[in-house]
Amino acid sequence: MRKAPRELGQAGLALIIVIVWALTAVVMLTRTLVSAEQIDRKVDVITGSLHEVERETEVVAELQKTEKTSAAILKAAEPLTGMLKVVDDTAKNIDATAKRIDPNAKSIQSTVVSINGHVANILSTARSIENTLRAITRQAVDIRNNVDSIKSDTRNIQTHTNGTDGIRAHTCAIPLSGCRGPAPS
Repeated sequence: MRKAPRELGQAGLALIIVIVWALTAVVMLTRTLVSAEQIDRKVDVITGSLHEVERETEVVAELQKTEKTSAAILKAAEPLTGMLKVVDDTAKNIDATAKRIDPNAKSIQSTVVSINGHVANILSTARSIENTLRAITRQAVDIRNNVDSIKSDTRNIQTHTNGTDGIRAHTCAIPLSGCRGPAPS
């Protein structure tokens, strides 16, 4: 059973929405990964710098402040790892789903294109049938008008043959005419 064009259009729209959502998730994941890598590099640089700064007693206070900041940054970045894993898994699932849907969507699109060609032929045939029906209807109306005219003529003939001045009245008066009963009066 073929699906209606509207249903096929809805399947294509659903595919487009899934692909756009997948692409958005991939872009967001990429941005998050880049940001996390930048944070990790900055933390590594800051941590490496801290060991050198610790030797200098003049900057110990600044070092402690920087160390707290880097620790806070590291702590803030820690949940991103778990979230990135979830986003990465989701993006992979979306990608796999899109790959499974893609052949079906292409097949549906091909079917829709094919159906569209058939619809154009069907429409052309329907219009031809409609024109033929119009001609037949005009002919039927003409035939009905002719039949009505014949009925009218037949009533006139019956009136003229059965009346008191009609043919029957005159022929029944003839003795061997075969009329039963008296001639109409």
